[in-house]
Amino acid sequence: MIRDVLFRFASPFISQKVLRGLENIPNTNEEIALSQNKVLYYIIKKISTCEMGRDLGIKANIGVNEMEDFPLTTYQDYITYIENIKDGNPHQIWQGKPLFMAETSGSAGNKKYIPISKELLRNQLSGRRNAVASVINLYGAKRILKSPPLSFGDAPIFSQFGDIKSAPISAILACQMPSWSKYFSRPSTVTRKIPLFKDRIQSIYNEIAESPPGFIVAMPAWMRDFFSSLNVEQLQTIIAANPVLNLSGTSPKPYLNYLQTVFDNTLDFVETYPTSEGFLGWQDRKSETGIRLYVNDGIYFELLYENGRTNPITKTAVGDMGELVITTCSGLFRYCIGDLISVVSLNPIRVIIIGRKSETLSVFGEHLLTSETDTVIKSACEYYKIPMFDYIVSPAPLKDNSKSHHVWMIETDEQTLPENLSAYINGELCKLNMCYRDLYNDGVLACPMIIPIKPSTILNYYKSRGRIGLQQKLPRLLKEGISFND
Repeated sequence: MIRDVLFRFASPFISQKVLRGLENIPNTNEEIALSQNKVLYYIIKKISTCEMGRDLGIKANIGVNEMEDFPLTTYQDYITYIENIKDGNPHQIWQGKPLFMAETSGSAGNKKYIPISKELLRNQLSGRRNAVASVINLYGAKRILKSPPLSFGDAPIFSQFGDIKSAPISAILACQMPSWSKYFSRPSTVTRKIPLFKDRIQSIYNEIAESPPGFIVAMPAWMRDFFSSLNVEQLQTIIAANPVLNLSGTSPKPYLNYLQTVFDNTLDFVETYPTSEGFLGWQDRKSETGIRLYVNDGIYFELLYENGRTNPITKTAVGDMGELVITTCSGLFRYCIGDLISVVSLNPIRVIIIGRKSETLSVFGEHLLTSETDTVIKSACEYYKIPMFDYIVSPAPLKDNSKSHHVWMIETDEQTLPENLSAYINGELCKLNMCYRDLYNDGVLACPMIIPIKPSTILNYYKSRGRIGLQQKLPRLLKEGISFND
């Protein structure tokens, strides 16, 4: 194809252009603190002139040390301002009117509208560009840019939010790429506009069959859905190209056994941290966990500890855990994003996502985190060599004659699962989670019940309920049981 030939010719120039963005990324904690102070000063100056800023008493000269004097916020605190934006009123949480409204439901399931200013649009685009640059640094331009990359973004279909266009953030960004990037983008706009992902898969494959990509970007569940829908010959075509996978948005742990099997244990992947609220960071080291936060372009970071205290991210230490709080160049102020993170290194600051606050499972006082169940299911599947696609954990319905326990629904194409799987999972959870261990040792909790279900059952369940966007985060820890027969 002419496009592929042109891309190979242009790839050295594309690589140089992309790599230039990494030159100004701060590395030391001192440089990061300076960048964060500048970011906060710029944001506060803008917010102080808006309706929300005046309502909160935010002055243009407040700094890092005064931030704790102001309340933390959630989406509920913005609904009135968002409705005012819909009615055409400017200067609500940021100067002027938003360029777009990003539609998202996250893991909670209720639709939210996040204002996208021109500054936040720059953050979203430049963050992704820097992430690609980092991958080029890690794996080489010849491998990454040997053909146009593949990205499973949402279809570029917009709705109206008052007089402002709204769509998922990936659809917004697809329309804002430079012309040369749109030209090389895969899949094509025609394919992206096919409403259901399952109906796009063959069209996506047809576009990449002659020139498989060296770089593929998607949330892990959709990456899994794509590969599991291809036949053996089609899979081999992609595997032979030795692509690097960008697994974004959620922890890839539950999917790694499947993906490693698909790629015959030669899989290379990186993680990124994109959200509708901003592009927050990327993995910049090979085979080592840790998202490097994007600290110098429009996002100010804080960490909220379990005791209610907050710290600027620049004053945290390795091992600190809590909820990520962001202040953004689109007007979100001390916004609790819902992600639970742990700081894993400094100089520069890197974090890992250990779960969602809304997904912490503690029906019996066990305080389970997604990171713990992800770790356990990965370990169990490796130990027993189980091909696992996805899973859900929920409390079992209470009955008079049974102990409290969890139900693990595990997607697999195995007809039966090992008899000792329940005991293995229980033992691994006891090692990771002290509260769970104590409840089990005290006889409050019994070993979990394991139920195998067919591959794609969970994804199809959420699709049937409207959770079909390619950036939807699908919850794994549920506070109530779930039935796939309703």
